[in-house]
Amino acid sequence: MTAVDKPALLVHALFATEEVTGPARAAFDALWDGAGELGITEPVTGLPHEARAPARLTEAFHVLRALRSDRPHGVEQAIAVQTHDTVLFTLMLAPNRPDTTWTGLEQAWRGTAADITAPGVIGSAALHLGLTPRTGEDAARRARPLLPAPADGPWHAAPTVFSDGQTVWELPGSLTHRRLLVLAPPEAEDALDHWLWTSPAPRLVPFTRYLTHAIRLRDAVATVTRDLDRLRNLTDRADRACDDLNSMLMARNPPSGDLVRASTVLHTLQADGTGLITSLSALRTMHRTVRVTQENMTELLSPVGDAPLLEADRQLGRWLDEQLESETTYLTATGERASQTAAAGRAAVDDHRNRQHAYLTLLQTSLLGALVTALTAVQSLQYEAAVSGLLKAPLIALLTALSLWLPTAVLHWPRVHREGRRLRPADYVFAAGVLACLGWLAASGVGASRGAAPTPPLWACLAAVSTAVAGTAALATWSRSRTIAVHGRHRDDS
Repeated sequence: MTAVDKPALLVHALFATEEVTGPARAAFDALWDGAGELGITEPVTGLPHEARAPARLTEAFHVLRALRSDRPHGVEQAIAVQTHDTVLFTLMLAPNRPDTTWTGLEQAWRGTAADITAPGVIGSAALHLGLTPRTGEDAARRARPLLPAPADGPWHAAPTVFSDGQTVWELPGSLTHRRLLVLAPPEAEDALDHWLWTSPAPRLVPFTRYLTHAIRLRDAVATVTRDLDRLRNLTDRADRACDDLNSMLMARNPPSGDLVRASTVLHTLQADGTGLITSLSALRTMHRTVRVTQENMTELLSPVGDAPLLEADRQLGRWLDEQLESETTYLTATGERASQTAAAGRAAVDDHRNRQHAYLTLLQTSLLGALVTALTAVQSLQYEAAVSGLLKAPLIALLTALSLWLPTAVLHWPRVHREGRRLRPADYVFAAGVLACLGWLAASGVGASRGAAPTPPLWACLAAVSTAVAGTAALATWSRSRTIAVHGRHRDDS
């Protein structure tokens, strides 16, 4: 027997179920392509061999696909199983040939199209398996030269030993893509297979179940670590937005437009896709999932003595639990403050708008009342203005159009309404009516000033239509430029 007998490579790659048919489909298919390049193309008796999409499960374990090689010796298989909301791809390369080495197996796998670190893979684990009668540091010392590079790095000072003689070391790797060395005595070969590969029941074997939970835990650690700056920046921005809005609320008669913009900024920080509400919900969901994962990991394995491998995962779990608790507390407090400040801002804006509406109603009534009073006085006093007969019809039409247009035009005068209300089709129609009457009056005025005959209807119509079209186009251009400017200020503020 050599230093390590029957070297084998076991690879796991974990996916989210909904990602396998979406963004991670290419990475998942590439794993099967890689298995095919290694000759793993034959069906496994009693298991599906055609590619099947994940489905909503009624059971906890579901085989999606299984293939094997046609070589007579050893075990070379690939299998994908769905467990609840994850899909696990597993590859076993155990040729059991005298010339087999860990380096050769890993080079063969890395030479395929497969990539267990591709985007969409939650995490992975590569296990270097072997049989040896030696234990402890002696076994590690003899196995170290046989491992593929990198062979040096932060090995745990002591291995983790399990009840059936399995000994596990953590090899240099990364947080979500780990490498392990698993050795067992020759007489424990069957126990090793049942512990990390085969199972008589339709479920994952114990060590594989532990690794899938650990992968999810480590992925959550990576996600939180990556998002910490964003979450803290979000709370800082929300606090500044609350301070800005509170300063305005404490001031006497703050500009209503500034209140609207500050309230909009705060609302965006709350309700945006990556805002306070969504982030807090995601943190709480992750916290519940992490605690369930930790409970499941605790019950799966029974180490003998100290367990550096398990303790490393427990430390990550404790750090993650404390971090999620802390960030949830910060986001909850910031969210409550933002909600209360936003409510006060809405109340202040509503108060401003109510006063503006009251003022506008009074202004509209005054305008219409003044116009009606003037016309009534003219009729009662029998006052006759020195207006040419040619101008009477267009002047009457203009006064009528003004009486229609003025009440709606006033709505766009105060600042709060200029920033909060767009021109509507009726506004353009009334404005076009006023402009058309002005064009008609101008054409008639030119004719009257020359003492000529009444302006031909065709010329009057052309003047009215030209003035209406040109004026309405200018009004639309102004309205669009004003809307862009207002939205630009809102984006800058947010």
